[in-house]
Amino acid sequence: MEPMPPGRGDKGEIEDRVTGTGVLGSAVLVSGATALGGRAVEHEPQVLATPEDPRTLRAGDRVRVVNPTWRLYGRTGVITKPSESKPEKIYVAFQGEALPNRFLPADLEFDIRDTAVRLYGEIMKKHPGNRFVPGLYEFLKSLTDEQWAQLRIGVPPRYIDHIWQVSGGIALRHTQDPSIKKMVIACGNSPLPERAAKLSHPKHTPDTYTIDPEIDLGPTLLGLYGSDPVHLAFLPGNFDVVFIEGLTLLDTVASFTKVPFFLEGFRHLLRDGGMAAFPIGPNGKTVMVWAIKKGESFLAGDYTEREDWRGAEVTPEWLMTKVAEING
Repeated sequence: MEPMPPGRGDKGEIEDRVTGTGVLGSAVLVSGATALGGRAVEHEPQVLATPEDPRTLRAGDRVRVVNPTWRLYGRTGVITKPSESKPEKIYVAFQGEALPNRFLPADLEFDIRDTAVRLYGEIMKKHPGNRFVPGLYEFLKSLTDEQWAQLRIGVPPRYIDHIWQVSGGIALRHTQDPSIKKMVIACGNSPLPERAAKLSHPKHTPDTYTIDPEIDLGPTLLGLYGSDPVHLAFLPGNFDVVFIEGLTLLDTVASFTKVPFFLEGFRHLLRDGGMAAFPIGPNGKTVMVWAIKKGESFLAGDYTEREDWRGAEVTPEWLMTKVAEING
């Protein structure tokens, strides 16, 4: 396979220059390359890795070529095969026009879409009994390029992988801003237009972190609060209030086994004196509980709907008793 003169064709030849900065590899676009008919060629994995990220890239992997200075600009391509004349190089195919010179030199990263799909598949494997997750996974895989752009994901794939290792959640935006003091669970910040049109509250402002398993809501973190330790993606003791909106995680006594991190998550997130607000009980009979953090414990606050519950210590056993009471 002979390279074409620079600027021709729809492919680019990428030379690996691993820098150890944490990205898969720093890359320089060298020249155009001949087309391969749109089909990936199988080959031995080409290592483009640093000690922090020892993975390898194979033919068919989608990667993103990003200018290290202007990280908002990037182009996604598909790895085809390494250069036959220079084994340290690989070929990356791009759709549409050739990669502009403004991307040079460039960093090579795993594509956000592939990263999110891969990790959401892991969530599905961890929770085979969750009847909603398979459908959400299929929807995520079906998103178009336009929809991915509309989500305005604000972090690179390596950040997504880092947060996943810590929390089991998929970060779509940065999660460590100490100035953000409010969190809403079961909602998003940047929903897709078609989803926003159906919401009574279209989105939450940038000064609110959100957690939800539905990607079309555009949350800060994609994941299952209570089921996985997704709270660990955020700074400890930093929040004034954590609110569960439009979702009841504790509707029956049996539901407690599905959310082992329910109170632990609030304990991690809230500052002392901060409040967690959440409904308990079945649909149509839910009761709102406001739990105030006092040291390592929680007390039912004055906003709790049932007056006779106010001042009680909120523990898993107390919650289980109250859920059973509501269910009758």
